[in-house]
Amino acid sequence: MMSKILSLKTETLIPYSSFEVIDQDSSCGLVAKVKKNGEFIAIKIFLNFELNQLISEYKCLHILNSKKSKNIVKFRAAHKYDFKSLLDTEGFKTNKALNERYNSAYVSSDIYVFEFDYYYGFNLEDIIYCEPLYNARNVHKIIFELVNALKLCHNSKIVHHDLSSKNVFFDSENKMTVLLDFGNAELKKSNYDQLYREDIIMLGRVLYYLISKKTSDYFSEFTCNEKQQIMIEDMDECKCYYTNLIKKCITETSCCNDAINLIYNWVLFNK
Repeated sequence: MMSKILSLKTETLIPYSSFEVIDQDSSCGLVAKVKKNGEFIAIKIFLNFELNQLISEYKCLHILNSKKSKNIVKFRAAHKYDFKSLLDTEGFKTNKALNERYNSAYVSSDIYVFEFDYYYGFNLEDIIYCEPLYNARNVHKIIFELVNALKLCHNSKIVHHDLSSKNVFFDSENKMTVLLDFGNAELKKSNYDQLYREDIIMLGRVLYYLISKKTSDYFSEFTCNEKQQIMIEDMDECKCYYTNLIKKCITETSCCNDAINLIYNWVLFNK
């Protein structure tokens, strides 16, 4: 699998049109919505990256694709393009900021592009402001499907590394939750690792933001310990249906993969 991504041939014919940037500050480069063969898809363009990071994400996506979960972003294909050809596409040429930012630095480079399904809806940073979608039924559905997605990752020995409200998407057309952005994901050899614990703590924070309707910006000036204490106090005060679940996640002390299975079983039992 590693040799497959490295042995991709450089393509000069760019099949994308209707180029719309979704995130141009991604750690890897940028993410865009494009049209290919009359269908909208999402692409991730690797501009600033380490080869090990590219290979790791590729391996993780292939493993998760084989599980055929609707709650994990669907990876379609990987390509290697001549960057000069990409710069000459209509989307890049008409986006002055992008053209100025990347033209001189990468004009002679080959770049990797990952293709994904495109989803219509909101990330969890935004859904709390969308009253028609933000209701008790959808909130529980989001929690169940997000925990299910993370359980699948951990049972496949994959650590997400970057679980946040911005990387959890609610597809408003199909009414389903999708875990995105495996750019920092890592395949582990053991189920016992500190990184699994960090994923679960971040899961607790995401669920806290969803329930409390506070965004991560609210905590920007607090330390990690202060943030955790505020979240615990808030959950104790509100005594909502998910209080114990959220507190269990953000205070998780086990490094064992079994923790996510226990959390999943709680959500399943209370579904």
